[in-house]
Amino acid sequence: MPESKQSVNRKLYLGLGIIILIGLIIWAAVSHQQASQPAAPPSALSQDPLRAPRASHRLRLGPTQKVHPQAISLPGGQLQAADWFLPLSPSSSVAYVLHDGQSRWLVAGTRRSFPSMPTDPIGTLAVTVDGRAMAWTTTTGVDDVTWPSKTPKFIAKATAPSFQSGHELSYILKDGVFWRIVMGSHHYTLAGLGQIFSHPFIDGGVAYDDHGHLGYVLVAHDTRHLVASVDAAHWSTPLNAGSLSDGGMYFLLAQHTPIPSYLLVVDQRGWIGYYDWQSPTIPEIGSVHGVLALTYLEPNGQLVILKGHQLVPLNVYPNLFSLGPRGLVWQSANGQFRQLSELP
Repeated sequence: MPESKQSVNRKLYLGLGIIILIGLIIWAAVSHQQASQPAAPPSALSQDPLRAPRASHRLRLGPTQKVHPQAISLPGGQLQAADWFLPLSPSSSVAYVLHDGQSRWLVAGTRRSFPSMPTDPIGTLAVTVDGRAMAWTTTTGVDDVTWPSKTPKFIAKATAPSFQSGHELSYILKDGVFWRIVMGSHHYTLAGLGQIFSHPFIDGGVAYDDHGHLGYVLVAHDTRHLVASVDAAHWSTPLNAGSLSDGGMYFLLAQHTPIPSYLLVVDQRGWIGYYDWQSPTIPEIGSVHGVLALTYLEPNGQLVILKGHQLVPLNVYPNLFSLGPRGLVWQSANGQFRQLSELP
């Protein structure tokens, strides 16, 4: 005898009730398991890292652009096993074998090396555009040598050597709460700047991080200019700053976490852009004729440049590169050195 419509409906409702009950049991079990686990820490990249100005913009990644680097050879007399090469002039170059810190300054056909030269030149070696003077940081100061001298001149307690114009060496001395900035023959004393960037020199001044307030001082006029503000506890390590050809500048900061985080801030004549990312490899950064270039926005080490308001990847993967008057130079996978004298 066929079931009544009422009986069918009762069975349907009973089945739906069982399904809902099973779903509630599963939901309760999952919720309990999640509650018993510690909450994941908030991501360093989960929110706008800039506190000011409000009208800031996250830089966009544009499409990859092709470039055609030029193959170059080491000059005779230079370290033929070198994996880092800085050509300066037809008669001057610096090369390193990075795995053992071996270095050579080849100038006017003469080979020079100094015991205090850094084992890693990246970020520690400064050179003049004609290749006839160098300076580098040591554990207690700065060594400075000018051709044809055979002995470096030592500057105690100095840091951040840079040749800002011509052959004039610039560096910084910390004297209590004061920063003494030496730019050639000019000396300036500044106070209350918080931290100076590890590589602080821009055109005519220095970049600073005053408890998260990023700015620069034009030392000849002792005038301060605020660019942006960040969470000082979050972005605690100011790394690099530099000038751009359009009259702007850039800042690079780091946060020390299990996977380090980095924050790039650029000021393009008042247009403030930023980009934050994580990388187990420290990015290398600098400018070629005023064009910003950096690596390791992605794990593969692809070279990226700032072009307008975009970060544009290039079809090259320099890993470690040198920057000098002949542009950007790196060693490719086949051991051949390549050079980009201009960036697009």
